Amino acid sequence: MVIYEVNINVNKEIYNDYYKWLISHMDDMLKIEGFKKVEIGLVENQDDDGKKKVRVSYTIDSYDNLQKYLTCHAPKMRSAAIEIFGDKFHADRRIILEPLTLEA
Repeated sequence: MVIYEVNINVNKEIYNDYYKWLISHMDDMLKIEGFKKVEIGLVENQDDDGKKKVRVSYTIDSYDNLQKYLTCHAPKMRSAAIEIFGDKFHADRRIILEPLTLEA
């Protein structure tokens, strides 16, 4: 399993529209081969920078399927948000290989 994490800073004035769009986008992502699960969370923002911070975490069944996504699907999926919301958001991404889960 691989975790593909996207951390998004969204201008507050578009947040509600962006969040609605993001839910639909996540559903589309789950239709891509290898994408098994998605989690979303609003991140506490300590500074008043006019932005809301959102974390989206996708669980993908293999690194190969992540690479296929990055090569074949990512440009189109990413440009969709830019076409709608322009520069009113910013996304950073990271890949977590071999996640370990411990439970109490």
